[in-house]
Amino acid sequence: SNDVAEMFYQAKTDSIIKVEINVTADLELTVTPWLGSTGGGEAANGIQIKENTLFLASRYELLSIPIEPDGSAGTPTAIVTIDSDYEFTDMTIVGDHIAIAAIDRVMENPPATDAKILFISTAPGSEGDIKKTIIIESAEIQPTDLEISPDGTLIMTDYMNGGIYEISHF
Repeated sequence: SNDVAEMFYQAKTDSIIKVEINVTADLELTVTPWLGSTGGGEAANGIQIKENTLFLASRYELLSIPIEPDGSAGTPTAIVTIDSDYEFTDMTIVGDHIAIAAIDRVMENPPATDAKILFISTAPGSEGDIKKTIIIESAEIQPTDLEISPDGTLIMTDYMNGGIYEISHF
């Protein structure tokens, strides 16, 4: 309804909002700000929660945001910043790592030259360390969604052609 759209519009800016859904006959939604400006968290392209930490991929940063015992947001920390020629598109949790896709945003002809999947540590003491990088050397493949299957295979969808790829040895 227009009321729900208005609630989202009022809360949007560059903040993270919390949506509580009460499943009743009327389907009640409560939209409240959870975290104000993330200081560059524009274009949230991926979000994952691991234990008491929310990881947010914005265009150029991977932010780590502690979830406090009362459910409120702690102070965000940029654990990885990527070269502005690239843009993060999605991520998934892989054990003590985050697999995060980045596409080339240099607008030339063709518009993109390659993509990367970075494996970034979330382990205490090495949080933010890039442990491995897979380069996809093709302007035809632009990863958008990443998921990890129960057997540990990384599944990637392709924004340009709609393909689905498995990456099993990483």
